[in-house]
Amino acid sequence: MDIPTISLINHSVYLEDAKKAIKIRPILVKEEKLLLASKDSINIETNDSSETKSNVETIVNVVRACILTPNLDITKLTYSDFIHIFIELRKISKGKTVGLILHCNKCKTPQQQIEIGIDEIIKFSPSENKSSIVMLTDNIGVELRPLTLDFYVDLALDEKYIKHKGTDYMNFLTNCEILKHHTVAIIKGEERFENLTDEQLEFFYDNIRKDDFIALKRWYDGNSKFTIQYDWKCSNSGCENSFKRDDILSFFAFV
Repeated sequence: MDIPTISLINHSVYLEDAKKAIKIRPILVKEEKLLLASKDSINIETNDSSETKSNVETIVNVVRACILTPNLDITKLTYSDFIHIFIELRKISKGKTVGLILHCNKCKTPQQQIEIGIDEIIKFSPSENKSSIVMLTDNIGVELRPLTLDFYVDLALDEKYIKHKGTDYMNFLTNCEILKHHTVAIIKGEERFENLTDEQLEFFYDNIRKDDFIALKRWYDGNSKFTIQYDWKCSNSGCENSFKRDDILSFFAFV
């Protein structure tokens, strides 16, 4: 005898970078169990655990399972689009509010936990870039693509990154890897140099000026992004405070 199952409501999410809508379903209990098993250590953005590999795979696999649109390779989505999907999954699976415990920067007294709408604390910054091409000289430029999820996954699994994360050396090296991974073409006048090897890309970027490197990094800083921010005033001290988080995956996986 077949056991009855509950039909799930499909939801549509429009991805700003991909410029298309996809269908998703809520997270199921079996998938919630997987997320909770990683509760104490999952953090793609900071990689704080020796179990990072399994945690990264868990969250990517849960999101993949909830996407109903066929033939969608989520690792090729931009990181911003992936974050958008995860936020919407949280809203349709566990509700559109989240509990926050606020701490005043002045009096350090924990405030009572509040329930606040997710849409009230999520800040989306659309891309500021008008073109995918960054010109470094009058006739030499680089065509770039936004940061993709597969790059973040590879970075999270890189032992060298985990060992040296947070250092000036690793921050610089990461920016270099971002450029190599996301270069579509190097342009000189009417010529396009595509499908370049890692060695060719490393040679090119090793021989640009610091100002060129800053211009390329500025392009990436101008890509679309999601952050968490909630501004509030302490009832005890009257101090203005701001709750900010960039690690959206680790925050929304468990609240």
